[in-house]
Amino acid sequence: MKTPLALCLLLGSLLSNLAQAGPADYLYTPIVKQGEYEFDLTYGNIAGTPAQQAQAGKVSLGYGVSERWFSELGLKRERATGSDVSIVTLENKLQFFETGQYAVDAGMMNELEIPVSGIAPWEFKIGGLLQTEFQKWQLNGNLLFRHPFDPQHKTGATYSSTLDYQLQLKYRMQDTLEWGVQALGDLGKWNQWDARNQQNHRIGPAVFGRVKLASHHAVKYNAAWLRGTGSAVPHHTFRMQLEYEF
Repeated sequence: MKTPLALCLLLGSLLSNLAQAGPADYLYTPIVKQGEYEFDLTYGNIAGTPAQQAQAGKVSLGYGVSERWFSELGLKRERATGSDVSIVTLENKLQFFETGQYAVDAGMMNELEIPVSGIAPWEFKIGGLLQTEFQKWQLNGNLLFRHPFDPQHKTGATYSSTLDYQLQLKYRMQDTLEWGVQALGDLGKWNQWDARNQQNHRIGPAVFGRVKLASHHAVKYNAAWLRGTGSAVPHHTFRMQLEYEF
């Protein structure tokens, strides 16, 4: 792939084979910065039929424990039709190689979600993270296994592991303003994908940026408007993320 068009075609082909992410879900990257704190705010809103409407917000604090390990503790609130849940999250991210050592930067993440109010299952997520760059273009692709479970037997439901995806194509125009495309979603059961008309595909334009502050501090942002492309998908999803690095 030597042109932006080729990257767009690759992104499109991946989406044609893939398929619901939460309203406030954000794209993970494999890069870790040792000794850096991150105060993170995320928000998302899903607009669709009454049964599909949902909102979520999350606040978290993370730290680069080493040059290869990042850890984060967060509190998330999710609201949907007939549901209002507060969740504690614990995320860890590992970077496999030094940044730029190979053509593709790679890592993995895991996250545990524990509901502290409302009725919802616990959830464990683990997966691989990939990122590559050429000229001013950056491409990210992640595959994440997600398994809900109910150790306290509150929900009375049976859960299966699912396979999520995250894709992003970004053009680095300048530090304070970049643009691109994001896609988030899932395939259904990891070993038995949903029928095509039940798959969930969401894709749309995104903006990004990083504003440098004094004392090596910085504020980063990204936001996306994602449109559903299948019959079982909410019409629109708006998501945003704001990070303060210090």
